[in-house]
Amino acid sequence: MRHKWLLLMCVGVILVQATLANSEDGSNSQNEPEEGANQAEISDQQSTQSPRTANDEHVHSNRESKAVIPAVGRTTTKKPSYICTKSNLNYDCILQDVRLNHNEPNVFGLGWKNNDQKNVTFTNSRLQYLPKRLFEAFPEMELLNAEDLQIEEIEHQAFRYARTLKTLYLKRNLISNIDTFKGVPLLVHLDLSNNKITKIKNGAFDKNTKLERLFINQNHISELPGFQNIDNLEELNL
Repeated sequence: MRHKWLLLMCVGVILVQATLANSEDGSNSQNEPEEGANQAEISDQQSTQSPRTANDEHVHSNRESKAVIPAVGRTTTKKPSYICTKSNLNYDCILQDVRLNHNEPNVFGLGWKNNDQKNVTFTNSRLQYLPKRLFEAFPEMELLNAEDLQIEEIEHQAFRYARTLKTLYLKRNLISNIDTFKGVPLLVHLDLSNNKITKIKNGAFDKNTKLERLFINQNHISELPGFQNIDNLEELNL
């Protein structure tokens, strides 16, 4: 009888332990979703923070790019260079979009050894003055069409390198004073019409012994120089 009671007590202990084990497993299974929820909350917090971090980096990047902009727009001292871009039946050199003033020196052509063009003209251009560099750049130039360029003056000794020039068109400009053309010994045709010339110095054409056609009409000349030394003059338009 005693052995039976001992056996029953052992069975009871086993059942109690089994019950306790099941209850612990159940409580653990109930806690796991809470941990998953906590992980989900952490993930949500990270995801909500990520756009702010990206935005902050974008703003920082913009600030860095803005700091670089002044360097991109920095001015340089490189001189604009104008070369022959086109040609046609009348001109073997057409200079386009030239802007020339006293404050910004310019370079014409590719160097005197590379410019053998003889007939030169301009399109869509403005020259505040007629520079001697132009003639220096084209040492073989025979014809220059510089009409309608708003030229106000001719640079001192501009024709120093115009030894081969025969035809010069300067009409419809703003020239007010004519000094001398003695640097152009081969000049045959000169058109200065429609300018603002008020005075032509005496002897301005004394060295132009080959001059045949001279146009100085539509100006404001009050006194004309003598033309007695121009023996070949055939046409004079006043």
